[in-house]
Amino acid sequence: MSSIYAQCAMATMTTSTGASAHTHTHKLCLCVFTLIFASTGITKADAIACNGTQLQGAATCTKGFAEGMKCEETFAEAGPGVYVQCGIVDGSCLSAGPFCEAEGPTCTYLVGFPKEEGKAWAEVLKEIPSAATFIKVTMGDVVDYFKPVTGATLPQMIQSHNKHQFSTDGSTWVTPEFSSTPHWGGSSSKWPANHVKDDARNYLTLWYKDNWKHGEVICAGCCSESKDVEKTGTSFTQHWAMYTCS
Repeated sequence: MSSIYAQCAMATMTTSTGASAHTHTHKLCLCVFTLIFASTGITKADAIACNGTQLQGAATCTKGFAEGMKCEETFAEAGPGVYVQCGIVDGSCLSAGPFCEAEGPTCTYLVGFPKEEGKAWAEVLKEIPSAATFIKVTMGDVVDYFKPVTGATLPQMIQSHNKHQFSTDGSTWVTPEFSSTPHWGGSSSKWPANHVKDDARNYLTLWYKDNWKHGEVICAGCCSESKDVEKTGTSFTQHWAMYTCS
């Protein structure tokens, strides 16, 4: 197993200013990402808490040390919106964790089962904010994101089985294979297991059963509250919650 650390080294930069040519020396931290294997025994330094995408109270070592700043008071940017705490590891200043991942989309609760059981979908759809562009649906430990395919509105997508794209993070989207049964949401059988990493479910989440005996009202969803193969199911018995996102 391997980990990526940012190797930081101290360097000096000398500048001259003014007619008297005063000399100023600045300390800089130059970071180069290095692949270090866990077999070397290198461990992560104690973590400073993440605050959103930033490490609380830290400065970025890629922009240099302030005079007297300690290595563990800095962090390195490991990727877009991902920051890594620096620390002394085996005598060197390395980014040692934790990873502060970029914040996800902003989502607001809309409806769910059993909280709004029996509420008419027609009323729910009127409550969708005009700025919303996609939805998040949770079912136990599972979080799925759905957005309309080109040409469909958000209400139209919510009421269909074949007008959505799917995402695991609300950022990267794919159009799933659709089910031939017109339940709302979901996918064809075994699509998640065959196409989504670390997902053994039979179906993507469904939030309404077609021809529900009580009409188009909020009811139990399908199919699984876990992505583990041992727990995946196929019945409309699950609790769920839907959020609008922008």
